[in-house]
Amino acid sequence: MSNKRIEDINITQKSVNDFLNSLEGKRVLMNLKYLIKGYKPIKRTRKRQIAKAKHMMALHDHTSYEWSQWWHSKARKPKRWKK
Repeated sequence: MSNKRIEDINITQKSVNDFLNSLEGKRVLMNLKYLIKGYKPIKRTRKRQIAKAKHMMALHDHTSYEWSQWWHSKARKPKRWKK
């Protein structure tokens, strides 16, 4: 950006609105938001919860009552299988 005297820069409300509505303006606002609020990565305890849930679902898929009797037409099926 070249050095301009402050009087040479013509800033109007329309030019500000155009900038804020542009893609570059939205990027600037997003970066500013992250600077102010700070980016917090996912907490370690939440990561452990997610890992445990995935593990439990994988375990459930192969040992559940419905899975072991899937070949019976009258067997109880989970509601999620209806989709």
